[in-house]
Amino acid sequence: MSLVGLRTACINSSSRRIGAKGVSIPRRFSGRTSSLLSTPCVRATPVTGLARSISLWPWSSRSLENKTSAQGDSLQETSLDNASAEIVSFPVDTATSPVASADVASSLPAGVDPAATVDLLPPSVVNETINNVANTIVDAANSIPPPLQYGDLAALGLAKWTPPGLIQWSLELINVSTGLPWFWTIVTGAAVWRIICIPAAIKTTRFASRVALIQPQLNALAEKVKEAQAKKDIMAMQQVNAERSKLFNSIGESAFGGLVGPLVQMPIAIGMFLGVRKICTLPVEQLHYSGIGWLPDLTIADPTGVLPVVLGACMFWQLTITASELDLVSRPTMAHVMNLLRFPGAPLTALYMSTMPCGLVLSLIVASVLTGMQTVILRAPAVRSYFRILPAPVPIGRQGLPSYKMTYRWIVDSYKERIAEAQARQNATRLNNRGPTRRL
Repeated sequence: MSLVGLRTACINSSSRRIGAKGVSIPRRFSGRTSSLLSTPCVRATPVTGLARSISLWPWSSRSLENKTSAQGDSLQETSLDNASAEIVSFPVDTATSPVASADVASSLPAGVDPAATVDLLPPSVVNETINNVANTIVDAANSIPPPLQYGDLAALGLAKWTPPGLIQWSLELINVSTGLPWFWTIVTGAAVWRIICIPAAIKTTRFASRVALIQPQLNALAEKVKEAQAKKDIMAMQQVNAERSKLFNSIGESAFGGLVGPLVQMPIAIGMFLGVRKICTLPVEQLHYSGIGWLPDLTIADPTGVLPVVLGACMFWQLTITASELDLVSRPTMAHVMNLLRFPGAPLTALYMSTMPCGLVLSLIVASVLTGMQTVILRAPAVRSYFRILPAPVPIGRQGLPSYKMTYRWIVDSYKERIAEAQARQNATRLNNRGPTRRL
């Protein structure tokens, strides 16, 4: 069929449906409507629906009331109660004439053949395209590995009786038993292990709050230990250790009570890091499909670079909150160390983690956020009273930390002191090697 014939057939079809009586429209819309009705392939059904349900005067006080006949063959004139505009009737010509074909041919761009035939795609090509799309979808669905089952990680050489292996076993247990996507499996696993560390964290906080009462005496004993070690006085060192034990007994704590927290939390933290990194770099095939659209693959580094930045910010916030629990007045060195851990420690860690798999960075973010929240909760007076923790020290300045200018001066002064001590030891060694001087 040619282009002219196709367009003429559309006009004839629309003319027969609309009818010879025409559609009544306001004068101001007569030109626009005639141009619309003269365009190719005007369908009768949309025009009828518009004439029945849509008012040409939406700002008027009343809408148009359209009445149709029982057979629906023709349209009656539309009445407008509050209309002041003059209504004209636009008839639609139903006759087919060569003039219409000539008008259509003249409206085509130059160089276009009005008698050109329109060739549709053969059914074989259409069927082949549909089959290719269907095969692509089926192949993509078949490429997704089956869900993880109990024992799959052990078959891969994972989930052993080590801290990383226990972390991997717990992740497998959570994923298989709950059916969660691996994104939420890692989040849940990190949260569970952080909750397991809460009793040890409470013990450490209670110990630190009581040791703060005897910290000045402990600092004095530390100086005596240095002097005894320099003189190699064993009796003096034993006496200092006895005095230290008495101090800890006076607050109801053991001298080794501060080791409980690190002995419990450090293996879990190291196991989480090594265990999650291993299942991401092996990799376990299921981790290629995280179940989250914006982070589809947990085995590769974050292509957007957002997760490492979030991790650095969380670490900076966590260290700032943790510093409020420390007695930094009697231990100024620890205050400067905390400053260095915040900056440049946190940004450098984020830069290093930008090359690590997304699953590992995600677990560290969850652990950092929950650790900071735990510290904030343990600072509440009611919580401290319930767990028999002494009131938190009042921070001096911002979270009890010195400014970075003071930290810089401390670094320079410490470096100069170390140089001076090294030179003094070197001079003393030279004098000892020379031996006694002879007098003539």
